[in-house]
Amino acid sequence: MLGNLDIHREMDDFGADCPSLRCLNRFSMGILKIEKLFINGLDQDPDSAALATAAIPLARPQAVEGTAEGLQAHGQMVHLHHLNYDQGQGYPIFRALPAEVAGILLAQNPVGGGGSFL
Repeated sequence: MLGNLDIHREMDDFGADCPSLRCLNRFSMGILKIEKLFINGLDQDPDSAALATAAIPLARPQAVEGTAEGLQAHGQMVHLHHLNYDQGQGYPIFRALPAEVAGILLAQNPVGGGGSFL
């Protein structure tokens, strides 16, 4: 019914706690935002890379898009692009803005979202 209203669910911080997998199975999601702990050390730590690699195939049966949170370096963006992540959020894409500036940008472009890897 929400889809008929063009409203989509988004699961934030996927992987931050155990119920994430249970919720993924119970609810239809439009976007799955992968917890930044999976992303930290991605381009240097094999364990982080393994977790980030496993997260997207888990999400694909339910989610339309996979978004990586907490990007810190360009190398992470490249790595995640190769893992088929759709979008990312973090400093390499757009730095945090003062509230006044963010308000002006949102007024000009009300559609939000992360930065695309495509």
